[in-house]
Amino acid sequence: MTTLDYYDKHAPEYAAKGMSEKQIAVLENFAALLPTGGKVLDLGSGGGHASKWLIDHGYDVTMVDGSAGLAAEAEKLTSQPVGVLSFDELDYEEAFDGIWASASLLHVPQKELPSIWPKVHRALEKGGVLHASFKELEADMVDGLGRFYGGMNADLLKSQLTENGFEILEFARKPGRGRDGVEVHFLIANARRNA
Repeated sequence: MTTLDYYDKHAPEYAAKGMSEKQIAVLENFAALLPTGGKVLDLGSGGGHASKWLIDHGYDVTMVDGSAGLAAEAEKLTSQPVGVLSFDELDYEEAFDGIWASASLLHVPQKELPSIWPKVHRALEKGGVLHASFKELEADMVDGLGRFYGGMNADLLKSQLTENGFEILEFARKPGRGRDGVEVHFLIANARRNA
């Protein structure tokens, strides 16, 4: 089973889960960095909960996800279309004030991620803000549920962001637990596209 197969199969469960208070707080922190009513790309929109929150708070949200199952659930929740595409198919140019990539880019293999950052950078307006979060992993791995994760550590994430034209605004390493029940640290960054 591939990662996308897993998410397609379990899409209704994700849609039913909602967001925790901690997740909402992280989203609020990101939104505070955006202009009122700004345009946001939810990159890996999952069940659509973050997008729904942003829409309800007046933001103009575009949603994309690699999983057709999750995209369908997000459409139900938000009553808005969701594009089904992979990260390497991103083709926006200075279109968004913010990109919300919460626990999505972490599914990209470590060796392939450097080719994705320029697409993310190009999609943002100059001065636009990116939120990205990753599991802290020393190497690529597949978890007990069959989902693939790319290896990432704090130094690598910081260097990749700065090398690709981002100024890191906030960076945190926080303990958490994945859906597979395994305790792990998450790396969380808010970064601004340099002019």
